[in-house]
Amino acid sequence: MLSLLGQILTLPCTGGANRHCNLPTHQMQPMCNFYKYEKGLIGRAHMNAVQVFASIGGAGNAETFSRIAASAESRNTFAQSCVALIKNYNFDGVDIDWRFPANPEDRTNFSALLTEVRLSLHNESREKGLTLGLTATVPCRSEDREYIDVLSLDKVLSEYNVLTLDMHTPEDGTAGINSPLYDSSSKKAKGLSVDSCVRKYMSRGANPRKLNVALPFYGHSYRDAQRVGDRCTLAWDGSCSDRTTWERNSPEYNEIYHQLPCMTQNLDRETMTPLLSNELGMLSYDDPRSVCLKTEYAINQGLNGLVIFDLASDMLSDGSTPLLDAMNLKLLSPDGINCSGKEFDNLFSWRSVDDSECVSHEPSSAELSQEGADADVIVTLDSSASTEGGPSVEEGQQLFFRYTCGHGEGDARARCR
Repeated sequence: MLSLLGQILTLPCTGGANRHCNLPTHQMQPMCNFYKYEKGLIGRAHMNAVQVFASIGGAGNAETFSRIAASAESRNTFAQSCVALIKNYNFDGVDIDWRFPANPEDRTNFSALLTEVRLSLHNESREKGLTLGLTATVPCRSEDREYIDVLSLDKVLSEYNVLTLDMHTPEDGTAGINSPLYDSSSKKAKGLSVDSCVRKYMSRGANPRKLNVALPFYGHSYRDAQRVGDRCTLAWDGSCSDRTTWERNSPEYNEIYHQLPCMTQNLDRETMTPLLSNELGMLSYDDPRSVCLKTEYAINQGLNGLVIFDLASDMLSDGSTPLLDAMNLKLLSPDGINCSGKEFDNLFSWRSVDDSECVSHEPSSAELSQEGADADVIVTLDSSASTEGGPSVEEGQQLFFRYTCGHGEGDARARCR
């Protein structure tokens, strides 16, 4: 999806079939030019039978949406702007990313806004003889979910993009899991997982075939914490991110990947989430195995699909994309790939992709002498943790990660044999 909040008031222009327009700000006249449509993102996607939606909004736009949705006139104007955006760029639909309705009035107005947009898209669809989609980004935290009228939205939405991420962040002051697949036994974390969120939406009337779960291709770090539940040291900005180990508060997977040899890996078996730690703190993130398990969960629950935040965040310096490949591999062979099996280990174990100090780490003789060890980084499961609700893993089993092949296209197994 493309984030295009600055173009929600796009106006139509006359001209040839390849003439497209945008309105960077509401004070400007529309800017119209001719483009080689077939060489652009949308043209190339359509040639491969892929739909492209424009995502309108995002974090920090709650007040704007609240104002837009507050009156029938502004709702209609917004809906017509969505239609114009689709017509000008040939999108297949729009995603409304209001983060998030915050009171009873917003709750009612959110449903009214989406109903208005759906009506406008329906009229355009009927006129053009095609089907236009309408999706909405919706939250998992209970305080945000309170103002989502699921029964009302299910009547107008094509899909829900469920934000099954950021369930615990460095702003909380306590180390937690970014995107747990299953609930933790901690009372504070109860209900904060992909599984709990999906079940809540289904129990409130959402069609599971419309639900997309989000996969974060990034992690959250916690300074001075060594395990989940530890208090972390708050900085001046109220965050407790480890900015010494990581360049940003929420490092992307391609940055995390190169630190694997430098840090201790563990797996939280309750939530099926990998963790990294060093003397400065810990990090919760997703790796190929956890992405595979979440993909498997979506398949088993009969969900619609998956949303990636963000697509390029797992691209390594050699162009390989391990997280995307893990998801792709499971989708291509739902019954043939065991996310916890040896074949998966062999495909997605760690390997060096540059000459940095950590990545060039050579295994010690002790590591090489371990039975079956052929990797630089070893993940040892915590045998004391509960596995209730998660996949079965043998006690004391060691998981090896050295990514060995793949460039994001086709069946990874065919390329890696």
